[in-house]
Amino acid sequence: MLLEFGSSVLNIGWGGVGQEKEEHEKHRAELKERLRQDYIDRFGCEPPEEKEEETVKEKSSKDQLAFHLNRLKKNYKDTDKEGLKTCLNTLKIYIKNLHENPLEAKFKKLKLDNKAFQTRIAPFDGAIDALDILGFEKKEDCLEQRKSTPDGFLCGQALKFIDLIMGQI
Repeated sequence: MLLEFGSSVLNIGWGGVGQEKEEHEKHRAELKERLRQDYIDRFGCEPPEEKEEETVKEKSSKDQLAFHLNRLKKNYKDTDKEGLKTCLNTLKIYIKNLHENPLEAKFKKLKLDNKAFQTRIAPFDGAIDALDILGFEKKEDCLEQRKSTPDGFLCGQALKFIDLIMGQI
């Protein structure tokens, strides 16, 4: 598509986004391979593999939360889509209740032996990690809020992330 502005002509290609993304990924892979070769040249062996979990713990709570929710999506969107939706909806309810009623004790405790928790949250790797980031810690028979008042900003971000992921499933 060509657009004219006075004496200037602007060429807008609508189909170039996918191609640009492919080129970016190709360039990224080339850079990664160069770094690997440089490491081999310097130290005479393959570089150590980065452990994803360790690098995630160094990030902000918001980024950690995004990581665990995205891991949930990545691991279950193809194998158990309905279970993933149920898990995310249940997480959303837990977080929304906590966010809207930060001083109510009943929303600060999640019983581990609760049937809904056992079937909707526990089987999904990453769901309990997300709750941990939100301030829940494991006690004897429950997950309980560590703080007297939950982090409202983080709860709001979690709700947004979950809505975003639900739209992508």
